[in-house]
Amino acid sequence: MTRDEIMQLLQECGFGTLMDYPTMTENMMRFGALVASAEREAIGNIILDYAGRDDLSDSDESLLSHLFELIRARSET
Repeated sequence: MTRDEIMQLLQECGFGTLMDYPTMTENMMRFGALVASAEREAIGNIILDYAGRDDLSDSDESLLSHLFELIRARSET
């Protein structure tokens, strides 16, 4: 998630008035990054679990591998 996306979510949750405090903003941004990271990890694990099935074709395996790499790349941005 980008900083702007996290800020938008915080405002939608009613935290807009707290953004005047720099420390609160940084803590909220760190929290948002941790939530996004945990979600990427959970989705990656679902893909890895599914990829371990015996009934997948080579093209299915290739697609899952590609999706997993895309998710991993998001964590590096």
